Amino acid sequence: MLDSTLQSFWTQPLLPNEARILNPNAQRILTEKFLLPHLQELETYLLAVRTRLDPELNALQSEKLGKRYPLGQCLEIAEAVQTLLLKIEISELPIHAITGYVAMRKFLRAGGIFRQVWGDLRGQYFQNAFQLGTLYVDVANDTVVPTKPKVEILPFAEAQFIPIRDFEHFSLIANRYWQHEIYPNHVLPALAPFCPLIHVNKQGKIQFHDATDYMLAMTRRMAF
Repeated sequence: MLDSTLQSFWTQPLLPNEARILNPNAQRILTEKFLLPHLQELETYLLAVRTRLDPELNALQSEKLGKRYPLGQCLEIAEAVQTLLLKIEISELPIHAITGYVAMRKFLRAGGIFRQVWGDLRGQYFQNAFQLGTLYVDVANDTVVPTKPKVEILPFAEAQFIPIRDFEHFSLIANRYWQHEIYPNHVLPALAPFCPLIHVNKQGKIQFHDATDYMLAMTRRMAF
């Protein structure tokens, strides 16, 4: 039997963009029915959408923090793909992408969940990806290592993608991924409940972190 604290965690409402599946049994049934039989076609569809957006996104921001597109732009790519996926028409797609489009639309009409998620990927990175039923979908898989495939689809349970638990966890990943030195915010105490960390990057730039929707909601849920 699940520990009551753990059981409470897995059934409580999701935080914004939390890397967790609510109602996993229902989503598993829908995933098995509509998505798993067409997994390769789904990947082809997502790749077609990403490929269509690349020239536009590259022109919009060809470089970020000294790195050429697509490096470091997982959020920008994920948001652009999400927007296009929700409005694209079948007539706009190449023929080889249509089966995946149809499978995903049937899944969504049946009650399947498609949402952007953010968290700790394999203890090394902050990553923006998607929960699609019980699948982990990364449409920006090449934003750290550009030679990787642009799209990656895995069972969510196997992706090693977990929610940020607290600010200690956040600090650990920020140090590994961004190479930031992290200090407690004793400088601006009025801001500290919401941004309790001071980051210093390798160039010596100072930043306060982290006022995203997820981290603020996590802070409130933990009663600061």
